[in-house]
Amino acid sequence: MGAGHWQELLRVALGRAHEKGFSEVTLWVLHANQRARKFYEKFGFVLDGSEKEDDRWDDFVISEVRYRKPL
Repeated sequence: MGAGHWQELLRVALGRAHEKGFSEVTLWVLHANQRARKFYEKFGFVLDGSEKEDDRWDDFVISEVRYRKPL
């Protein structure tokens, strides 16, 4: 899937969430995934200051940050 497909998929998902009456969406992104973070920021998602670490894996910890977007 090219970048245009992901953009369209996100636009449709946000539109459907709005149609269903949601006023805001949130999502978690890997802290180190700068490409994904820039993609969501381009669509108006902003960091809300929440972070978490998932340590359920045996060998490593996954750090995530949370983004929000009003609809």
